[in-house]
Amino acid sequence: MKRTLRILIPALLLATFAGPLVDIGVASATLDPFTITSPPSVAPGGTTTFPTIAVTDSFQNSGDWVKLAITTTLPTGAQFVDTADGTSGCVQQAQVSGNNEYVFNNAEITTTAATPVGSTAFTLTATRYDSSSCNHATTPSSSQNATGTLTVGKANQATLVLGAQSVAYNGSAYTMTLATTGGSGTGAVSYAVVTGGTASSCSISGAVLTATSAGTCFATATKAADGTYNSTTSAQATETFTLANQATLVLGAQSVAYNGSAYTMTLATTGGSGTGAVSYAVVTGGTASSCSISGAVLTATSAGTCFATATKGADTHYSPATSAQVTETFTVASATTGTTLNTVTSPVTYNAETQTLTAVVTGQTNDGHPLGTVTFQYAGPTTICSTSTVASSTSTSTTYSCGISASQLNAGTYAVTAVFAPGTPSSSNTNYAYSGSSSSPAQNIVINPASATTGTTLNTVTSPVTYNAETQTLTAVVTGQTNDGHPLGTVTFQ
Repeated sequence: MKRTLRILIPALLLATFAGPLVDIGVASATLDPFTITSPPSVAPGGTTTFPTIAVTDSFQNSGDWVKLAITTTLPTGAQFVDTADGTSGCVQQAQVSGNNEYVFNNAEITTTAATPVGSTAFTLTATRYDSSSCNHATTPSSSQNATGTLTVGKANQATLVLGAQSVAYNGSAYTMTLATTGGSGTGAVSYAVVTGGTASSCSISGAVLTATSAGTCFATATKAADGTYNSTTSAQATETFTLANQATLVLGAQSVAYNGSAYTMTLATTGGSGTGAVSYAVVTGGTASSCSISGAVLTATSAGTCFATATKGADTHYSPATSAQVTETFTVASATTGTTLNTVTSPVTYNAETQTLTAVVTGQTNDGHPLGTVTFQYAGPTTICSTSTVASSTSTSTTYSCGISASQLNAGTYAVTAVFAPGTPSSSNTNYAYSGSSSSPAQNIVINPASATTGTTLNTVTSPVTYNAETQTLTAVVTGQTNDGHPLGTVTFQ
Protein backbone atom coordinates (compact mmCIF):
# COMPACT_ATOMS: atom_id res chain seq x y z
CA MET A 1 0.00 0.00 0.00
CA LYS A 2 1.28 3.49 -0.87
CA ARG A 3 1.47 5.82 2.08
CA THR A 4 1.82 9.68 1.98
CA LEU A 5 3.68 11.68 4.59
CA ARG A 6 2.41 15.21 4.95
CA ILE A 7 4.69 17.71 6.76
CA LEU A 8 3.14 20.99 7.96
CA ILE A 9 5.53 23.98 8.02
CA PRO A 10 4.64 26.95 10.22
CA ALA A 11 3.99 30.31 8.57
CA LEU A 12 7.10 31.67 10.13
CA LEU A 13 9.09 29.42 7.97
CA LEU A 14 7.13 29.98 4.81
CA ALA A 15 9.10 32.97 4.10
CA THR A 16 12.28 30.98 4.29
CA PHE A 17 10.96 27.79 2.65
CA ALA A 18 8.59 28.89 0.00
CA GLY A 19 7.22 26.27 -2.33
CA PRO A 20 4.52 23.51 -2.72
CA LEU A 21 3.72 20.61 -0.29
CA VAL A 22 5.72 17.41 -0.87
CA ASP A 23 4.23 13.79 -0.69
CA ILE A 24 6.72 11.23 0.61
CA GLY A 25 5.74 7.73 -0.62
CA VAL A 26 6.19 4.64 1.63
CA ALA A 27 6.55 1.23 -0.16
CA SER A 28 3.64 -1.28 0.19
CA ALA A 29 4.40 -4.56 2.06
CA THR A 30 4.40 -7.68 -0.11
CA LEU A 31 4.19 -11.37 0.79
CA ASP A 32 7.25 -13.46 0.34
CA PRO A 33 7.09 -16.34 -2.09
CA PHE A 34 6.16 -19.62 -0.31
CA THR A 35 5.80 -23.27 -1.01
CA ILE A 36 3.50 -25.99 0.36
CA THR A 37 3.59 -29.71 0.86
CA SER A 38 0.71 -31.42 -0.90
CA PRO A 39 -1.82 -33.09 1.43
CA PRO A 40 -1.78 -36.89 1.75
CA SER A 41 -3.77 -39.03 -0.66
CA VAL A 42 -7.42 -39.27 0.24
CA ALA A 43 -10.16 -41.75 -0.66
CA PRO A 44 -13.48 -40.56 -2.08
CA GLY A 45 -15.64 -39.30 0.75
CA GLY A 46 -12.63 -38.59 2.97
CA THR A 47 -10.80 -35.48 4.15
CA THR A 48 -7.08 -34.76 3.77
CA THR A 49 -5.22 -32.19 5.90
CA PHE A 50 -2.32 -30.06 4.69
CA PRO A 51 0.88 -29.97 6.67
CA THR A 52 1.44 -26.55 8.33
CA ILE A 53 1.41 -23.69 5.81
CA ALA A 54 3.57 -20.62 6.70
CA VAL A 55 3.50 -17.34 4.70
CA THR A 56 5.82 -14.40 5.55
CA ASP A 57 6.40 -10.78 4.63
CA SER A 58 9.20 -8.43 5.65
CA PHE A 59 7.04 -5.37 6.39
CA GLN A 60 6.75 -5.17 10.11
CA ASN A 61 3.29 -3.73 10.53
CA SER A 62 1.08 -5.43 13.05
CA GLY A 63 -2.59 -6.02 12.46
CA ASP A 64 -2.52 -7.32 8.91
CA TRP A 65 -4.28 -10.56 7.85
CA VAL A 66 -3.74 -13.28 5.27
CA LYS A 67 -6.35 -15.55 3.68
CA LEU A 68 -5.79 -18.80 1.76
CA ALA A 69 -7.82 -20.03 -1.17
CA ILE A 70 -7.44 -22.59 -3.96
CA THR A 71 -7.91 -20.57 -7.11
CA THR A 72 -8.03 -23.41 -9.61
CA THR A 73 -10.76 -25.99 -10.20
CA LEU A 74 -10.79 -29.03 -7.93
CA PRO A 75 -12.40 -32.34 -8.97
CA THR A 76 -16.11 -32.95 -8.46
CA GLY A 77 -17.10 -32.92 -4.82
CA ALA A 78 -13.71 -31.64 -3.57
CA GLN A 79 -13.63 -28.44 -1.50
CA PHE A 80 -10.84 -26.44 0.21
CA VAL A 81 -11.53 -25.60 3.88
CA ASP A 82 -9.28 -23.32 5.96
CA THR A 83 -11.62 -22.34 8.80
CA ALA A 84 -9.83 -24.34 11.44
CA ASP A 85 -7.47 -21.46 12.36
CA GLY A 86 -9.62 -18.41 12.78
CA THR A 87 -12.55 -16.32 11.68
CA SER A 88 -13.38 -16.81 8.01
CA GLY A 89 -10.12 -18.63 7.50
CA CYS A 90 -7.95 -15.60 8.16
CA VAL A 91 -4.69 -15.66 10.05
CA GLN A 92 -3.24 -12.54 11.69
CA GLN A 93 0.43 -11.82 11.43
CA ALA A 94 2.93 -12.59 14.13
CA GLN A 95 6.53 -11.49 14.23
CA VAL A 96 9.04 -14.30 13.92
CA SER A 97 12.76 -13.48 13.64
CA GLY A 98 12.04 -9.93 12.52
CA ASN A 99 9.49 -10.95 9.88
CA ASN A 100 5.72 -11.14 9.86
CA GLU A 101 4.53 -14.75 9.63
CA TYR A 102 1.06 -16.07 8.90
CA VAL A 103 0.69 -19.70 9.99
CA PHE A 104 -2.13 -22.01 8.88
CA ASN A 105 -2.66 -25.28 10.65
CA ASN A 106 -5.26 -27.89 9.65
CA ALA A 107 -6.15 -26.49 6.25
CA GLU A 108 -8.15 -29.28 4.56
CA ILE A 109 -9.60 -30.54 1.36
CA THR A 110 -12.81 -32.54 1.75
CA THR A 111 -14.17 -34.97 -0.82
CA THR A 112 -17.42 -36.83 -1.42
CA ALA A 113 -18.15 -40.31 -2.64
CA ALA A 114 -18.62 -38.78 -6.07
CA THR A 115 -15.08 -37.40 -6.19
CA PRO A 116 -13.27 -39.32 -8.90
CA VAL A 117 -10.06 -41.20 -8.33
CA GLY A 118 -7.01 -39.48 -9.77
CA SER A 119 -4.50 -36.62 -9.30
CA THR A 120 -5.34 -32.93 -9.81
CA ALA A 121 -2.81 -30.08 -9.70
CA PHE A 122 -4.05 -26.96 -7.95
CA THR A 123 -2.88 -23.44 -7.11
CA LEU A 124 -3.10 -22.24 -3.52
CA THR A 125 -3.17 -18.42 -3.27
CA ALA A 126 -2.26 -16.51 -0.10
CA THR A 127 -3.72 -12.96 -0.04
CA ARG A 128 -2.64 -10.20 2.40
CA TYR A 129 -5.06 -7.58 3.65
CA ASP A 130 -4.13 -4.35 5.45
CA SER A 131 -7.02 -4.28 7.85
CA SER A 132 -7.78 -4.18 11.50
CA SER A 133 -9.72 -7.43 11.21
CA CYS A 134 -10.32 -10.15 8.68
CA ASN A 135 -14.00 -9.30 8.55
CA HIS A 136 -13.17 -5.76 7.41
CA ALA A 137 -10.71 -6.81 4.77
CA THR A 138 -11.47 -5.19 1.47
CA THR A 139 -8.75 -4.57 -1.05
CA PRO A 140 -5.85 -7.02 -0.99
CA SER A 141 -2.42 -5.51 -0.79
CA SER A 142 -0.39 -8.48 -1.93
CA SER A 143 -0.68 -12.16 -2.89
CA GLN A 144 1.55 -15.11 -3.64
CA ASN A 145 0.80 -18.51 -5.19
CA ALA A 146 1.99 -21.99 -4.38
CA THR A 147 1.20 -25.19 -6.26
CA GLY A 148 0.26 -28.62 -5.03
CA THR A 149 -1.44 -31.84 -6.09
CA LEU A 150 -4.64 -33.43 -4.76
CA THR A 151 -4.44 -37.20 -5.04
CA VAL A 152 -7.72 -39.10 -4.70
CA GLY A 153 -6.97 -42.81 -4.39
CA LYS A 154 -9.18 -45.91 -4.04
CA ALA A 155 -10.47 -46.55 -0.55
CA ASN A 156 -9.70 -49.66 1.43
CA GLN A 157 -12.69 -51.93 1.80
CA ALA A 158 -14.33 -52.77 5.08
CA THR A 159 -12.95 -55.96 6.62
CA LEU A 160 -13.93 -58.97 4.54
CA VAL A 161 -14.86 -62.02 6.62
CA LEU A 162 -15.07 -65.55 5.24
CA GLY A 163 -17.56 -67.53 7.33
CA ALA A 164 -16.30 -70.67 9.04
CA GLN A 165 -18.71 -73.59 8.63
CA SER A 166 -19.04 -77.16 9.79
CA VAL A 167 -20.94 -79.40 7.35
CA ALA A 168 -21.58 -83.13 7.55
CA TYR A 169 -21.27 -85.64 4.72
CA ASN A 170 -24.53 -85.38 2.75
CA GLY A 171 -24.81 -89.00 1.72
CA SER A 172 -22.89 -88.62 -1.52
CA ALA A 173 -20.20 -85.94 -1.04
CA TYR A 174 -18.42 -83.54 1.29
CA THR A 175 -19.51 -80.14 -0.02
CA MET A 176 -20.40 -76.66 1.24
CA THR A 177 -21.10 -73.25 -0.28
CA LEU A 178 -18.75 -70.56 1.02
CA ALA A 179 -20.04 -67.08 1.92
CA THR A 180 -18.58 -63.78 3.10
CA THR A 181 -19.69 -60.73 5.04
CA GLY A 182 -18.18 -57.25 5.01
CA GLY A 183 -16.11 -55.80 2.21
CA SER A 184 -17.11 -52.74 0.16
CA GLY A 185 -18.01 -51.87 -3.39
CA THR A 186 -19.07 -53.96 -6.31
CA GLY A 187 -16.03 -56.17 -6.85
CA ALA A 188 -16.63 -59.89 -7.34
CA VAL A 189 -15.73 -62.33 -4.57
CA SER A 190 -13.48 -65.29 -5.31
CA TYR A 191 -12.22 -68.08 -3.07
CA ALA A 192 -9.00 -70.03 -2.77
CA VAL A 193 -7.82 -73.11 -0.88
CA VAL A 194 -4.85 -72.71 1.44
CA THR A 195 -2.76 -75.82 2.01
CA GLY A 196 -2.59 -77.46 5.39
CA GLY A 197 -6.06 -78.83 6.15
CA THR A 198 -6.68 -82.39 7.29
CA ALA A 199 -9.43 -83.26 4.78
CA SER A 200 -8.40 -84.94 1.55
CA SER A 201 -8.41 -83.19 -1.84
CA CYS A 202 -9.87 -79.84 -0.78
CA SER A 203 -10.88 -77.87 -3.90
CA ILE A 204 -13.06 -74.92 -4.83
CA SER A 205 -15.22 -74.34 -7.88
CA GLY A 206 -16.91 -70.98 -7.81
CA ALA A 207 -18.10 -70.69 -4.22
CA VAL A 208 -18.39 -74.45 -3.66
CA LEU A 209 -15.76 -76.14 -1.51
CA THR A 210 -15.47 -79.92 -1.75
CA ALA A 211 -13.29 -82.64 -0.23
CA THR A 212 -13.12 -86.42 -0.40
CA SER A 213 -12.95 -87.10 3.34
CA ALA A 214 -13.91 -85.62 6.66
CA GLY A 215 -11.49 -83.08 8.13
CA THR A 216 -10.59 -79.40 7.71
CA CYS A 217 -9.93 -77.22 4.67
CA PHE A 218 -8.25 -73.80 4.91
CA ALA A 219 -9.58 -71.09 2.61
CA THR A 220 -9.53 -67.35 1.94
CA ALA A 221 -11.88 -65.01 0.10
CA THR A 222 -10.88 -62.02 -2.04
CA LYS A 223 -13.21 -59.20 -3.02
CA ALA A 224 -11.93 -57.52 -6.16
CA ALA A 225 -11.28 -53.81 -6.60
CA ASP A 226 -13.77 -51.57 -8.35
CA GLY A 227 -13.67 -47.90 -9.30
CA THR A 228 -13.74 -46.80 -5.68
CA TYR A 229 -12.20 -49.54 -3.57
CA ASN A 230 -9.00 -51.50 -3.54
CA SER A 231 -9.20 -55.27 -3.51
CA THR A 232 -9.12 -57.02 -0.13
CA THR A 233 -8.55 -60.56 1.10
CA SER A 234 -10.08 -62.13 4.18
CA ALA A 235 -8.21 -63.79 6.96
CA GLN A 236 -7.78 -67.54 6.54
CA ALA A 237 -10.84 -69.50 7.70
CA THR A 238 -11.08 -73.12 8.76
CA GLU A 239 -13.90 -74.98 7.05
CA THR A 240 -14.80 -78.32 8.59
CA PHE A 241 -16.30 -81.43 7.07
CA THR A 242 -17.66 -83.96 9.58
CA LEU A 243 -18.85 -87.54 9.41
CA ALA A 244 -22.60 -87.83 8.94
CA ASN A 245 -24.91 -89.35 11.54
CA GLN A 246 -26.16 -92.76 10.56
CA ALA A 247 -29.80 -93.58 10.02
CA THR A 248 -31.41 -94.97 13.17
CA LEU A 249 -29.98 -98.38 14.04
CA VAL A 250 -32.62 -100.83 15.29
CA LEU A 251 -31.80 -104.06 17.12
CA GLY A 252 -34.62 -106.55 16.60
CA ALA A 253 -36.41 -107.89 19.69
CA GLN A 254 -36.89 -111.67 19.60
CA SER A 255 -38.49 -114.40 21.67
CA VAL A 256 -36.83 -117.79 21.21
CA ALA A 257 -37.61 -121.08 22.95
CA TYR A 258 -35.13 -123.56 24.38
CA ASN A 259 -33.87 -125.61 21.42
CA GLY A 260 -33.32 -128.90 23.23
CA SER A 261 -29.75 -128.21 24.20
CA ALA A 262 -29.33 -124.47 24.81
CA TYR A 263 -30.94 -121.04 25.01
CA THR A 264 -29.52 -119.27 21.98
CA MET A 265 -30.53 -116.75 19.32
CA THR A 266 -28.80 -114.85 16.51
CA LEU A 267 -29.17 -111.08 16.85
CA ALA A 268 -29.89 -108.88 13.83
CA THR A 269 -30.26 -105.17 13.09
CA THR A 270 -31.95 -102.94 10.55
CA GLY A 271 -31.13 -99.34 9.65
CA GLY A 272 -27.78 -97.67 10.13
CA SER A 273 -25.63 -96.30 7.31
CA GLY A 274 -22.27 -96.98 5.72
CA THR A 275 -19.98 -99.97 5.81
CA GLY A 276 -19.09 -100.10 9.50
CA ALA A 277 -19.23 -103.48 11.23
CA VAL A 278 -22.05 -104.25 13.68
CA SER A 279 -21.21 -105.45 17.19
CA TYR A 280 -23.44 -106.38 20.09
CA ALA A 281 -23.23 -105.98 23.86
CA VAL A 282 -25.17 -107.30 26.86
CA VAL A 283 -26.64 -104.75 29.25
CA THR A 284 -27.08 -105.88 32.84
CA GLY A 285 -30.51 -106.29 34.35
CA GLY A 286 -32.21 -109.19 32.51
CA THR A 287 -33.86 -112.08 34.32
CA ALA A 288 -32.20 -114.91 32.38
CA SER A 289 -29.04 -116.40 33.83
CA SER A 290 -25.56 -115.78 32.37
CA CYS A 291 -26.53 -113.74 29.31
CA SER A 292 -23.52 -113.48 27.00
CA ILE A 293 -22.76 -112.61 23.37
CA SER A 294 -20.22 -114.08 20.99
CA GLY A 295 -20.27 -112.38 17.62
CA ALA A 296 -23.98 -112.00 16.90
CA VAL A 297 -25.07 -115.00 19.01
CA LEU A 298 -26.77 -114.34 22.35
CA THR A 299 -26.91 -117.21 24.83
CA ALA A 300 -28.22 -117.77 28.36
CA THR A 301 -28.43 -120.69 30.74
CA SER A 302 -32.08 -120.30 31.70
CA ALA A 303 -35.31 -118.91 30.44
CA GLY A 304 -35.88 -115.18 31.01
CA THR A 305 -34.84 -111.87 29.47
CA CYS A 306 -31.50 -110.47 28.33
CA PHE A 307 -30.94 -106.75 27.62
CA ALA A 308 -28.74 -105.91 24.62
CA THR A 309 -27.61 -103.10 22.33
CA ALA A 310 -26.06 -103.04 18.87
CA THR A 311 -23.38 -100.64 17.59
CA LYS A 312 -22.57 -100.03 13.94
CA GLY A 313 -19.03 -98.74 13.62
CA ALA A 314 -17.80 -95.62 11.85
CA ASP A 315 -16.46 -95.64 8.32
CA THR A 316 -14.96 -92.91 6.14
CA HIS A 317 -18.29 -91.12 5.88
CA TYR A 318 -20.41 -91.97 8.95
CA SER A 319 -20.02 -91.70 12.70
CA PRO A 320 -20.70 -94.78 14.85
CA ALA A 321 -24.31 -95.42 15.89
CA THR A 322 -25.73 -97.39 18.82
CA SER A 323 -29.25 -98.77 18.97
CA ALA A 324 -31.69 -98.34 21.80
CA GLN A 325 -31.63 -101.08 24.44
CA VAL A 326 -33.75 -104.07 23.46
CA THR A 327 -35.23 -106.92 25.52
CA GLU A 328 -34.46 -110.35 24.10
CA THR A 329 -36.56 -113.18 25.57
CA PHE A 330 -35.77 -116.85 26.07
CA THR A 331 -38.71 -119.15 26.84
CA VAL A 332 -38.94 -122.76 27.93
CA ALA A 333 -39.71 -125.21 25.16
CA SER A 334 -43.30 -126.22 24.64
CA ALA A 335 -43.77 -129.98 24.81
CA THR A 336 -46.62 -132.49 24.47
CA THR A 337 -47.31 -135.73 26.26
CA GLY A 338 -48.72 -139.17 25.49
CA THR A 339 -50.66 -141.17 28.10
CA THR A 340 -51.02 -144.93 28.16
CA LEU A 341 -53.34 -146.92 30.49
CA ASN A 342 -51.62 -150.11 31.47
CA THR A 343 -53.55 -153.34 30.99
CA VAL A 344 -55.80 -154.00 33.91
CA THR A 345 -56.84 -157.36 35.27
CA SER A 346 -60.34 -158.06 34.05
CA PRO A 347 -62.82 -159.40 34.82
CA VAL A 348 -62.82 -159.11 38.59
CA THR A 349 -65.44 -160.19 41.04
CA TYR A 350 -67.35 -157.52 42.81
CA ASN A 351 -66.20 -157.03 46.38
CA ALA A 352 -63.68 -159.77 46.07
CA GLU A 353 -60.56 -158.03 44.63
CA THR A 354 -58.72 -154.66 44.75
CA GLN A 355 -57.93 -153.19 41.29
CA THR A 356 -54.81 -151.00 40.64
CA LEU A 357 -55.10 -148.60 37.72
CA THR A 358 -51.71 -147.50 36.25
CA ALA A 359 -50.97 -144.87 33.57
CA VAL A 360 -47.62 -144.01 31.98
CA VAL A 361 -47.24 -140.41 30.74
CA THR A 362 -44.43 -139.96 28.20
CA GLY A 363 -42.85 -136.58 27.26
CA GLN A 364 -40.33 -135.37 24.67
CA THR A 365 -36.80 -136.66 24.46
CA ASN A 366 -34.42 -134.91 26.90
CA ASP A 367 -37.18 -132.78 28.35
CA GLY A 368 -37.53 -134.44 31.73
CA HIS A 369 -40.46 -136.55 32.90
CA PRO A 370 -43.89 -134.87 32.85
CA LEU A 371 -45.43 -133.68 36.10
CA GLY A 372 -49.13 -133.22 36.73
CA THR A 373 -52.30 -135.16 37.63
CA VAL A 374 -53.75 -138.33 36.12
CA THR A 375 -57.47 -138.91 36.42
CA PHE A 376 -58.96 -142.34 35.77
CA GLN A 377 -62.51 -142.04 34.55
CA TYR A 378 -65.24 -143.66 32.57
CA ALA A 379 -68.04 -142.29 30.42
CA GLY A 380 -69.82 -139.30 31.82
CA PRO A 381 -67.10 -138.51 32.64
CA THR A 382 -67.23 -140.05 36.04
CA THR A 383 -64.04 -140.02 38.06
CA ILE A 384 -62.96 -143.30 39.47
CA CYS A 385 -59.81 -141.90 41.12
CA SER A 386 -57.22 -139.14 40.62
CA THR A 387 -53.58 -138.84 41.63
CA SER A 388 -50.56 -136.51 41.24
CA THR A 389 -48.23 -138.82 43.08
CA VAL A 390 -45.37 -140.10 40.96
CA ALA A 391 -45.13 -143.82 41.33
CA SER A 392 -41.95 -144.02 39.27
CA SER A 393 -40.21 -142.11 36.50
CA THR A 394 -37.53 -142.19 33.83
CA SER A 395 -35.82 -139.25 32.12
CA THR A 396 -38.81 -138.81 29.82
CA SER A 397 -41.79 -140.64 31.41
CA THR A 398 -43.80 -140.72 34.61
CA THR A 399 -45.92 -143.55 36.04
CA TYR A 400 -49.01 -142.70 38.06
CA SER A 401 -51.03 -145.39 39.96
CA CYS A 402 -54.40 -145.39 41.64
CA GLY A 403 -55.83 -148.32 43.58
CA ILE A 404 -59.58 -148.94 43.72
CA SER A 405 -61.56 -151.55 45.60
CA ALA A 406 -63.95 -153.69 43.66
CA SER A 407 -66.80 -152.32 45.68
CA GLN A 408 -66.28 -148.86 44.12
CA LEU A 409 -67.95 -150.07 40.97
CA ASN A 410 -71.03 -152.19 40.68
CA ALA A 411 -70.87 -155.30 38.61
CA GLY A 412 -70.74 -154.43 34.93
CA THR A 413 -68.43 -153.35 32.12
CA TYR A 414 -66.68 -149.91 32.20
CA ALA A 415 -64.66 -148.17 29.40
CA VAL A 416 -61.89 -146.56 31.47
CA THR A 417 -59.42 -143.89 30.25
CA ALA A 418 -56.47 -142.13 31.92
CA VAL A 419 -56.31 -138.34 31.39
CA PHE A 420 -53.09 -136.38 32.15
CA ALA A 421 -53.23 -132.66 32.99
CA PRO A 422 -49.83 -130.82 33.25
CA GLY A 423 -49.07 -129.23 36.60
CA THR A 424 -46.81 -126.38 37.70
CA PRO A 425 -44.04 -127.08 36.98
CA SER A 426 -45.10 -129.36 34.18
CA SER A 427 -41.73 -131.08 33.82
CA SER A 428 -38.83 -132.13 35.98
CA ASN A 429 -36.65 -130.25 33.45
CA THR A 430 -37.14 -126.46 33.85
CA ASN A 431 -36.31 -125.93 30.19
CA TYR A 432 -39.63 -127.41 29.08
CA ALA A 433 -43.27 -126.60 29.66
CA TYR A 434 -46.01 -129.10 28.79
CA SER A 435 -49.23 -127.66 27.52
CA GLY A 436 -52.56 -129.38 26.99
CA SER A 437 -53.79 -132.69 28.36
CA SER A 438 -53.42 -136.16 26.87
CA SER A 439 -55.70 -139.18 27.17
CA SER A 440 -55.11 -142.89 26.86
CA PRO A 441 -57.23 -145.18 24.72
CA ALA A 442 -60.13 -146.70 26.69
CA GLN A 443 -59.89 -150.15 28.25
CA ASN A 444 -62.86 -152.19 29.47
CA ILE A 445 -62.94 -153.21 33.09
CA VAL A 446 -65.45 -156.03 33.84
CA ILE A 447 -66.83 -156.40 37.36
CA ASN A 448 -68.49 -159.76 37.91
CA PRO A 449 -71.11 -160.14 40.62
CA ALA A 450 -69.80 -161.71 43.81
CA SER A 451 -70.97 -165.23 44.85
CA ALA A 452 -73.13 -165.01 47.96
CA THR A 453 -74.84 -167.53 50.36
CA THR A 454 -78.20 -167.25 52.01
CA GLY A 455 -79.73 -168.35 55.28
CA THR A 456 -83.43 -169.34 55.48
CA THR A 457 -85.46 -169.19 58.66
CA LEU A 458 -89.01 -170.58 59.01
CA ASN A 459 -90.95 -168.34 61.25
CA THR A 460 -92.86 -169.92 64.15
CA VAL A 461 -96.27 -171.29 63.17
CA THR A 462 -99.40 -171.58 65.30
CA SER A 463 -99.69 -175.15 66.45
CA PRO A 464 -101.61 -177.23 67.09
CA VAL A 465 -104.51 -176.42 64.84
CA THR A 466 -107.71 -178.32 64.22
CA TYR A 467 -107.91 -180.10 60.92
CA ASN A 468 -109.97 -178.41 58.40
CA ALA A 469 -111.01 -175.89 60.95
CA GLU A 470 -108.20 -173.20 60.64
CA THR A 471 -105.91 -171.68 57.97
CA GLN A 472 -102.16 -171.73 58.73
CA THR A 473 -99.61 -169.18 57.21
CA LEU A 474 -96.03 -170.35 56.75
CA THR A 475 -93.34 -167.57 56.62
CA ALA A 476 -89.64 -167.92 55.75
CA VAL A 477 -86.90 -165.20 55.95
CA VAL A 478 -83.97 -165.59 53.51
CA THR A 479 -80.82 -163.63 54.61
CA GLY A 480 -77.97 -162.69 52.18
CA GLN A 481 -74.53 -160.96 52.47
CA THR A 482 -74.14 -157.53 53.98
CA ASN A 483 -74.64 -154.72 51.47
CA ASP A 484 -75.14 -157.15 48.58
CA GLY A 485 -78.82 -156.63 48.17
CA HIS A 486 -81.69 -158.86 49.30
CA PRO A 487 -81.77 -162.41 47.92
CA LEU A 488 -84.30 -163.12 45.26
CA GLY A 489 -85.60 -166.65 44.47
CA THR A 490 -88.17 -169.28 45.43
CA VAL A 491 -88.87 -170.68 48.87
CA THR A 492 -90.48 -174.09 49.03
CA PHE A 493 -92.19 -175.16 52.22
CA GLN A 494 -92.04 -178.87 52.55
